[in-house]
Amino acid sequence: MRTFTARALMGIASLCAITMAQPASASDKSPVSLTLALGAQYDSNVAVDEAEINARKGDVAALAQVSAGYKLIDSKTLLLHAGYDFDQTSYADLGDYDLQVHRLSLGASLESGKTSFGGDYAFSHVLLGGDGYLDMHMLSPSITTFAGDKLLLRASYIYLDKAFLDSDRLDAHTHIGSVDAYRYFAGRKAYVAVGLRYDNEDAHAPELDYQGFQASARAQFPVSLAGIKAKARLGYSYAERDYRHVTPSIGEKRDESRHTVSASLDTPLGGGFSFKPQLRYMDRNSNLPSADYDEYVVSSTLSYKL
Repeated sequence: MRTFTARALMGIASLCAITMAQPASASDKSPVSLTLALGAQYDSNVAVDEAEINARKGDVAALAQVSAGYKLIDSKTLLLHAGYDFDQTSYADLGDYDLQVHRLSLGASLESGKTSFGGDYAFSHVLLGGDGYLDMHMLSPSITTFAGDKLLLRASYIYLDKAFLDSDRLDAHTHIGSVDAYRYFAGRKAYVAVGLRYDNEDAHAPELDYQGFQASARAQFPVSLAGIKAKARLGYSYAERDYRHVTPSIGEKRDESRHTVSASLDTPLGGGFSFKPQLRYMDRNSNLPSADYDEYVVSSTLSYKL
């Protein structure tokens, strides 16, 4: 299952936490960044969450990603950066589920002592099956601070405006509030983190309005593989959604719960190349039959960072 919202939010909190925790390297001091990635994936249940569609079968896919960034201002206290991200998922048999995401972003952070005040904006244009499907705006202020040397706290608010190009009933305004805590170890090369998140979505179709809650736990730690220093990441989350109005197809209010487990291994290969295998399993439970399923996704990507 792919979700546009997750793609829009992907990495914002963790990137901020990692950036504040790690000193800048020589490559980080360059105003320009560019990462290219190619990969492959198997999804046991191809679906698109926000589009409310589900193929009810699995497929393999080719992955292509581009991430470019430029630091407009990079001083000791102020960072202003712009970015462009491209993400393509092309299935072997289920071409109607091919996803292409173009994302333009602008972000700023102001540091004052151990505290950072941030603001992010992003516009995403999504194609589904080769056709324009969704335009989405995201706005997110945040505050991040160190409480001592090893504990990082972060709070953020996220606003999403989703405009589906061929289905007005899916249009929605989403408000998200989240808090995260990171505890660092091993000279800030490892951490464990916990987070809480609240979602409130108001959709054009009343049966799609919902309130949601999510609790998560994550960990990152260094590992050594045949002399190669890699980063392992593990994650678990539990989420609930309570829909506010009756869904006509089932004659009652819809409710859902999700358990998600993930693991990845980021392995540098030298010369700017890295290899990243990932595994994700989700147990989605719902009284709406099309949203009740188990799913696992296995993928691997080879990336090159200039």
